[in-house]
Amino acid sequence: MSADSGSLLSRSRTKVDERSVIESGAIAYLPDHGPIQGCSDEVRAMIRGVDVLLHDAQFFESERSTADIYGHATVDEAIRLATESRVGTLVLFHHGPNRTDDALDGVARDVVAPMPVVVAREGSTIEVSAQAAVVSS
Repeated sequence: MSADSGSLLSRSRTKVDERSVIESGAIAYLPDHGPIQGCSDEVRAMIRGVDVLLHDAQFFESERSTADIYGHATVDEAIRLATESRVGTLVLFHHGPNRTDDALDGVARDVVAPMPVVVAREGSTIEVSAQAAVVSS
């Protein structure tokens, strides 16, 4: 497998946004990303059209004020950005530490998006391809 990675350092925290292109498709990783605080043209270009976007989704929209304070995304923000960027599959990760498995199951069940949305779980693996991402536990 060959990979071509590009990284962008965002905000003052130690965080790296990354896009990797591998033989089977393109994947982008956005940890600790609060879109409400702005999303640069460089980040938008980096995630545009990737097959899989792994995005921070620590909060729900009902927790907006806390998300803003800590600089994390809500589930709805991650979906909105993925939709605007025309990603193939959105993988939500970096869930709130107090979020229960039942709450995460609810997100997976209730999410409405124009692309497949996966709620990441510890130990999950993601097979990346231009046709579809396959997630297994």
